[in-house]
Amino acid sequence: ILSVDQAAEHPQIQARNMLWDVYDPGIGTNIKIPGTPIKFQNMEDKARKGAPTLSEDTDMVLKTVAGFSSEEIGELREKNVIL
Repeated sequence: ILSVDQAAEHPQIQARNMLWDVYDPGIGTNIKIPGTPIKFQNMEDKARKGAPTLSEDTDMVLKTVAGFSSEEIGELREKNVIL
């Protein structure tokens, strides 16, 4: 039975790129996260970005998913409904 550290350094984990280094802005440093076990030929095998910080994607989600205008989002922000 391997420890977590031993498993993370195992040659098979390394060969399959099963742990990705991602910068986490909330922590301010790189962290290791599990990679995807699904691999595609000629496709980049890495995380696009770390998890968003609080409210980082709010405007994008409200515009593209909920259909809010910039003015509506501004009103919500003024009323402290969103950050």
